[in-house]
Amino acid sequence: MAIKYRSLIDFAAIQAGNREGINLGLDGSIFIRRESTTRTFERPRIGTQGVSEGALGASTDLSSGTNASLDVAVDGGMVVTATLAGLAGLTTGVLIEQALETAINTALIASGQDGRVWVQFDATFELYNVYSQKTGTTSSVVITDAAVNNVAVDLNLGILNAGTESIGLNDQDFFLYTTGGITFNQPVESNPHRTGRFHSGIIRQKKVVEFDMDAMLNMEGAAGNSLDNAIRLLYESMTGTENVVVNDSINYVQGLPNFTFSVVKASTIFAEYFTGCYVKDYTLTAPGDSPVTQKFTGMGSDGAIAGIGVVDGLVNASAVVTLQSTPFKHSERFSAGSRVMLVGSDGRTITTGVDGTLLVVSTNDSLNQITLSEPVSAADASYIVFWHPGAIQQTGRDNIYTDLEGSFKFTSSGNTVCASNITLTLTNDHIDLNNCFGVDVNEGFAAGNRATWVLEVTLDLSGENLGDLVRSRNFGGLDGDLIIGNVSGRYLLVDFKKWIVSVPSIDLPENGTTPVSFTGTLYQSSPGSRDPITLSFK
Repeated sequence: MAIKYRSLIDFAAIQAGNREGINLGLDGSIFIRRESTTRTFERPRIGTQGVSEGALGASTDLSSGTNASLDVAVDGGMVVTATLAGLAGLTTGVLIEQALETAINTALIASGQDGRVWVQFDATFELYNVYSQKTGTTSSVVITDAAVNNVAVDLNLGILNAGTESIGLNDQDFFLYTTGGITFNQPVESNPHRTGRFHSGIIRQKKVVEFDMDAMLNMEGAAGNSLDNAIRLLYESMTGTENVVVNDSINYVQGLPNFTFSVVKASTIFAEYFTGCYVKDYTLTAPGDSPVTQKFTGMGSDGAIAGIGVVDGLVNASAVVTLQSTPFKHSERFSAGSRVMLVGSDGRTITTGVDGTLLVVSTNDSLNQITLSEPVSAADASYIVFWHPGAIQQTGRDNIYTDLEGSFKFTSSGNTVCASNITLTLTNDHIDLNNCFGVDVNEGFAAGNRATWVLEVTLDLSGENLGDLVRSRNFGGLDGDLIIGNVSGRYLLVDFKKWIVSVPSIDLPENGTTPVSFTGTLYQSSPGSRDPITLSFK
């Protein structure tokens, strides 16, 4: 049967809700993937499904037998017994495929489980594959022999019957963030024609895609593989160079940023798809009394948007789909270039477009129709919805690094000092290519100015740091480091070679301690060394 995925999101429930769905900020998800071609959308990767693969030469006719049952566990759930109905009519592999899928899903529903499967018959090799509709490392299908009337042996399914079984793989491009996001707008202004006291027309300005995304500092896993792909992509975009030392570290040094990435922003009732994105500025904040945070800001090129629509009438192998028009015209919820999925009338079974390959080519609001990039088949009252890479799974490292472990030194050979707040900022000062005649989008960037790293450290003046304050008056530069985390496990090492600070002023308060701030730019250790900073995730 056709490939199926079980959505974690119930689109039918959203559509049936108040005002046909109210968007919620808590549902925000972001996915990021590097573009192979600048400003050409690159689909974030979804996970793969667990599968029980049958052996060759399975039976394709069960009509004369009595074996109809097998035991199955889906996605780590309890074992259920699935029994095929109507053996007398199961005379082909395709008919058995359909009956087996129905039998397993019926048994799962009866046992109160949310897991589902879909079954594929391979006529060339006469074998059956039973897939979980879930993805990721918890996606699995385990088939064993039934106690009586065992059909697993006839279908060559399960390890005991020469079959093979494997779990799925996780998705790869989810970005776990806290606040902010990415936005699209296109300003307009009234034109200056003199028509009395009335506005008579507009002048459009260029499209604007901007992002401002905040995240905690998360590290987990083996050395050299402790960061999510999305955060690694952001770091490489902002610095220009990533070096991985296997089983040791992921390192970022200042280089020449030269690529763009695509972003998907999905929420309750819509998703947006952005191209040509790049990081411009970065801020790392390490307070002495709260978790470490980081902010990425930047720009992009263009965007498209899709919502939720209900199919009006049966669609049979057609690229043109008519959507419901009362009380709202659903075709108005989609823009050309957006990505969509087909979902069954249950609101959860995804049948087409789960990987982001299905596009809206055009819309016709007068006919309430959308034209897709390929022919599809869909039942009446089923759904066309925004493509959400996390609808079936979204995984990210959730291991926040706080103020509780770490250290700061003014010099690498010096003593650790008590800092109450540390802020590291990068200003790339890229030249945005949003001034090209004849186009309405930002066409990228040129790394045409100096990248400026600024480190600010605030501490209470004491004998342990007075010498550092005096040393700063010589403008010779400080070669210290910042460590976030425990060096016996995963940690971030920020290493700088020449930090020249403005001489800190000392203001004596009426009471309490005496706070002093050291603020300065990070320089390369010598002309041509290109080593102002190294960010090493150990």
